[in-house]
Amino acid sequence: MVTCPDMDLGDGGPHTQENTKIPVLGHADGVCHMYIDPAADIEMATRLAVDAKTDYPAACNAMETLLVHSSHLGAGGGCDTILAGLKDAGVELFGGKRAATAGPGPGPRGPRPGGLPSPR
Repeated sequence: MVTCPDMDLGDGGPHTQENTKIPVLGHADGVCHMYIDPAADIEMATRLAVDAKTDYPAACNAMETLLVHSSHLGAGGGCDTILAGLKDAGVELFGGKRAATAGPGPGPRGPRPGGLPSPR
């Protein structure tokens, strides 16, 4: 028996989207976010964040923005663990004023590599 997939979870680039008859979870443009929910397991969230950013950073689906629920900010809140994991993996961190006080790594907004403007 031949089976057909219900959905393509590939890279979903324009070629895939235009040349298929099944639904495609597409991503070819935009910013990839990861959100850390209040109920998140911090150790797992750290592993996922590091993998999402470092496994294949040139891919169009590499994490570009980490959003952390406010319950994880402050001493022992978990954000410091996630940021330390990213920094230990060699990720350069950028953030605003609140992010700069959330844990190790991100400093205030400034010029980014390649002369790109800082996110606003």
